[in-house]
This record gives sequence, C-alpha cells and structure tokens, in this order.
Amino acid sequence: MTDTTRPDPRAPLDLLVQEVTARLRELLLGADDRAPPVCGLHSPEQIERALAQAGLPLPLSPDDPLPDLPALTRALDAVAAHSVRTLHPRA
Repeated sequence: MTDTTRPDPRAPLDLLVQEVTARLRELLLGADDRAPPVCGLHSPEQIERALAQAGLPLPLSPDDPLPDLPALTRALDAVAAHSVRTLHPRA
C-alpha cells in the first residue's frame, strides 16, 4: 500500500524535467526559423542582469535558498535568449 499523505520528493524534479524538455523541444523545432538572429552580442553584465531578472541572481552560493521552478524556467529562457543558435540555417 502506498502512503498518499506524503508528497513525492521527485515531483519538483519531474516538473523541472518536463519544463526543460518542452523548452528544448520548442528550440529544436524552431531551429530552421530564419527570423531570429543567429546570435546577439551580450556582455557578461547583461547576461548576469537577465538571470537576476529571471529570479536566479549570480553568483550562486551554497547558502542561498533553492530557486523555485518558475525562476529556473525563466533562467533557462534567459540563457536560451542569450545563446548562439548553432542550428540556425545561417550559422
């Protein structure tokens, strides 16, 4: 018999994997889209600011509280937005 009163400790990780998978799938399916630029030039400060605005400020410290799922997925979107699109048709 399964104890349904305690939450599954893997649930947050499962949700994170689902979110990451959905975003990566979207990026890969849109890889042949010629509209977005191959890359945008961003300074380290701009990337750090984008991550902070997403809710995941740098540097990370072991004493910092764990970020929640929305902050992690916003940070993932920020990283993707500031990355070179190596599968772009013009790359």
